[in-house]
Amino acid sequence: MALHLAEVSYALLDFDKTFLVGMYSDKLSLSYLDIVVEGETIGFLAVSKRDQLTTGYELNFVEQQQRYILFFVLGLVLVAMPLSAHFVKPIKHLTAAMSKLTS
Repeated sequence: MALHLAEVSYALLDFDKTFLVGMYSDKLSLSYLDIVVEGETIGFLAVSKRDQLTTGYELNFVEQQQRYILFFVLGLVLVAMPLSAHFVKPIKHLTAAMSKLTS
């Protein structure tokens, strides 16, 4: 499986950083998280570093949030239009009645 530099990769390594399972490439810059059991480091979780936050799953999250906001705004407009007409109608009747009274 070919790794692209923009992909996030995770790998499980043993105590001497020998690859066990996951997506691992020497081409990637990695961060290592210790796996400690009863005070002893038994392995590492290797996670690829990226130069930008917008190259991985963060970008997908932001795009998803933008779609949700768009749907929310469209729904709000669809609900607000008839609702505002409902509230304006009695005010128009009141204005017309006041106009007849003054004349």
